[in-house]
Amino acid sequence: MKILITGGTGYVGSHVALLLKKSGHDVSVVARGPERGSSSAERVRQLREVGVEVVLADLSVPGQLLSRVGQSGVQVIVHAVSNFLEPRGSESLTLRSMGEVIFFAQACPSLLLFVDLSNNMPYGDTRASGHGADEKSVCRPNTVHGVNKLAAEQILRDSHLPWTILRISQIYGGTGSSFDWIILDQIRRGKLPLPGNGQNRVGLVHIDDVCQAVSLSIEKRIIGGVLNICSGDLSLTQADLFTFLADCLKVKRPVK
Repeated sequence: MKILITGGTGYVGSHVALLLKKSGHDVSVVARGPERGSSSAERVRQLREVGVEVVLADLSVPGQLLSRVGQSGVQVIVHAVSNFLEPRGSESLTLRSMGEVIFFAQACPSLLLFVDLSNNMPYGDTRASGHGADEKSVCRPNTVHGVNKLAAEQILRDSHLPWTILRISQIYGGTGSSFDWIILDQIRRGKLPLPGNGQNRVGLVHIDDVCQAVSLSIEKRIIGGVLNICSGDLSLTQADLFTFLADCLKVKRPVK
């Protein structure tokens, strides 16, 4: 299949691109230029080395994606652009990029599936439930990013495109994961306190499993589904995770 991945030189997008290319698909990725904070030249080199086409386009610029990427033959779009640090309202990259990619997708005559790589932020705080969120949980986002992610999902739902939404938990593994520098490194340095009472639920998933979930969504052509991608262990708390990591690293356990 001919597959286009937005955010394709980022952590998740690049891993997905490499797996799909290895599986025999014709893969192109879209990334911003280096002057706009695109990911490392090393990732671009790795992708091009295996035959993945890298196209520079900025999804915050209206119409640029449509003008720089050919629509002919594109069968699957994997949307992997996200921004955890974003302003409220229409200037959100999460909202703007979704609109731009949908605009592009609607011009693709061969499109079979639009896969949105979302996250679990739309669920909000699930401590009261006594377990993590599942697909039946009501979304009550309590962060700007969560609100925007849920709104972006709704834009896709209303687009009349063939879509599937993957809500992905905290990812670890591979090269370039934020889990390494936000959590592991900070625990190692004794700089990460335990948030709140530590009883909020944490869903983890390895990057290889995320890539497999995307691949299966395309292979099975799951349309109209919202699926959580996580380890399946809904009982893990942040205190459990931080304690386990500190013990493995042989450092002091984080406290409130």
